[in-house]
This record gives sequence, structure tokens and C-alpha cells, in this order.
Amino acid sequence: MEITFTRSGGIAGPATSIEGTITFDGGVGHVTSSLGYQRDLAPEELQLLRAAVGQFPQGRPAPPSQLRDAYQYDMLFDRGDGYRYNLAIYGEASPLGLENLHSWIRRECDRIWSHRINTQRN
Repeated sequence: MEITFTRSGGIAGPATSIEGTITFDGGVGHVTSSLGYQRDLAPEELQLLRAAVGQFPQGRPAPPSQLRDAYQYDMLFDRGDGYRYNLAIYGEASPLGLENLHSWIRRECDRIWSHRINTQRN
């Protein structure tokens, strides 16, 4: 199973875009980014992400109305059995049932952003 995610938008637009990939291999998981970021998932993160994959919303989130300078989070879930699901979340409001996943993705984007900033300074 694999989850790819991107954060786009925001006040600085493309300059603050972030992407990452979560891969699951048996009982372990890893998150990586093309920016050189990588880490192993803790067991509780692995459990949270696997549970979230089974809780896809029935409908699609509403598109943005007047969300200026808000981030957009795009996710692609690939279960590895041919089932793929795309999800876009606009701003900070999470679809019902996906609050934990959305919070995790936002935090991970912040970690990747911090890695990017620290890498550029060195």
C-alpha cells in the first residue's frame, strides 16, 4: 500500500509546495520526499494511517469557495490491489472521519518543510 500527498497553495504558492510518499511493507512504514527527507513510521502512526485508509468519505469534500491563501492537500491512496482513491482537502477543515489523517498529513508537511529549510541553510 502507498499514499502520496502534496501540499500546494498558500500565500507563497509554489515556493511552499511539499510532497511526500508513505509506503507500507508488512508491519513497517516509511515516509520519504524528493527533498531528501525520510523516516520510519512509529507503530501508532502506522496504525492511524492504516485505519484512515479504511474510512474514506462517501462523498467528495466541497471545492474551495473563497479560501484565499489556503493550502490544498491532495492525496492518492493506492492499496496495491488495483484500488486507487484520490482525495483533495481544501484549507484546514477535515472531512468527517478523516480528521486524524488530515492532521497527520499537515504535521508531516511541516516536518518536510523544516527539513527543506535546514538543508538549504547547510
